[in-house]
Amino acid sequence: MFNIYKKCNKPNDPCIIGKIGSAHGILGMVKLFSFTENKNDIFKYCPWFTVKENQWIILHLEYKKNNKDFFLIKIKNIKNRNEAQLLTHCHIIIEKKTLPILKENEYYWNDLIDFKIISDTGNYLGKIDNFLQTRSNDILVIKNYRGNKKKKEILIPFIENEVIKNIDIVNKTITVHWNPIFE
Repeated sequence: MFNIYKKCNKPNDPCIIGKIGSAHGILGMVKLFSFTENKNDIFKYCPWFTVKENQWIILHLEYKKNNKDFFLIKIKNIKNRNEAQLLTHCHIIIEKKTLPILKENEYYWNDLIDFKIISDTGNYLGKIDNFLQTRSNDILVIKNYRGNKKKKEILIPFIENEVIKNIDIVNKTITVHWNPIFE
């Protein structure tokens, strides 16, 4: 069933830059959600990879169309809706070396995954698990185990100088002005 994809080796330093959404129409198009700061920049970084059934696959873009909240794209060799649906929820991954080199004190969201989050009162809140993008600001998704209880999820808005007080790249910690109430 997956012979329509060109299989490949895992990239050396994989970096997630987007996600494939649902199939669109009958000709094999899919929705694409970009995680890049400028949404169009996702098309600057090639080649694209994804993982399907524990197999690394290289994706070649055939067509793109800008939509309000997402892109519509056509992947080469995907000919119909059924084939396109197989890619739903797959991440778009690139090799990190294809990204521009950052200046001092700059970082990519991907670099902040697993950073420890400490409140400005000294409380350990957990580690960054993911990011959510909203129209007003990005949100840190923090995971924390509280003793033997199940994992708690804390959502913290990424608002520099107001909520985000300090990002320490060397020690992999972020200090925030945030004190959630744990039950």
